[in-house]
Amino acid sequence: FLVDLVAITGLGCLIGLISVPYSWVTDKVPEWWVENTGPEGLFSNADNLKFLAGSPLWIPICLGASILVGILKVCVGLDTYPSFITELKHQKVEPLTSAKVLVCCIASLCGGATLGLEAGLGATGAALGHILAKLMMKMFPSLASPDDEADLRRRTYI
Repeated sequence: FLVDLVAITGLGCLIGLISVPYSWVTDKVPEWWVENTGPEGLFSNADNLKFLAGSPLWIPICLGASILVGILKVCVGLDTYPSFITELKHQKVEPLTSAKVLVCCIASLCGGATLGLEAGLGATGAALGHILAKLMMKMFPSLASPDDEADLRRRTYI
């Protein structure tokens, strides 16, 4: 129990550390291009935040970013993927697919997609949990003795 508690706590800390730059990039990149192509003082002047006060340049920027994200998904072979809720429900994850989801989520959010951050972080957390469970079974073979316990550990970490 104590080994699992320490491992899961460490995993939570690692995901927290990963979420800081992930959140920063997915917040600052769109903010940068919106501010540089929009009206002067977009975020500092409340009058700029009204209906139809944006920039016509935002349409081709978002269109171009969407096309690039589509090309990226084709290049990495990520046509469809399970949501992290589905992965949690079935307690099964494919780490390589999760890495692809993370990259595509970053690209989508930087391009102005109105998505939440949770898809990329959830996929990353599940993949790291899966990898950690595999490492724990190799480092501590006694923890992996009954197959039922090893599978329960993997599902708990995910």
